[in-house]
Amino acid sequence: MDKDLFGQAGDAGPEAEEQMPSKDQPGAAPAQESGASAFEASFARLEEIVAEMERGELPLEELLGRFEEGVGLVRNCQKFLEQAQLRVSQYVENRDGQWVLKDPDQH
Repeated sequence: MDKDLFGQAGDAGPEAEEQMPSKDQPGAAPAQESGASAFEASFARLEEIVAEMERGELPLEELLGRFEEGVGLVRNCQKFLEQAQLRVSQYVENRDGQWVLKDPDQH
């Protein structure tokens, strides 16, 4: 089984190939990066794509390619944010103001 961009097992799809993707690969995310650095790289690429599209200079075919790439990058960013939210939700602030893992027996 493959692992996706954030190390999750499953069908990772084309976004998680173990080679450095080119800008021409739709939905390509930076390979061999994990966690926050992968999120930041994906987000930075999204900003580049938006700037390219806003300039209005791309031919239609390239514009569609950038759009498809952006959709894949957004999905990768959403996965990371969902995982981060799950990790954060596992902590609770105790009486001393310290953040500790929740007791799995408490609800």
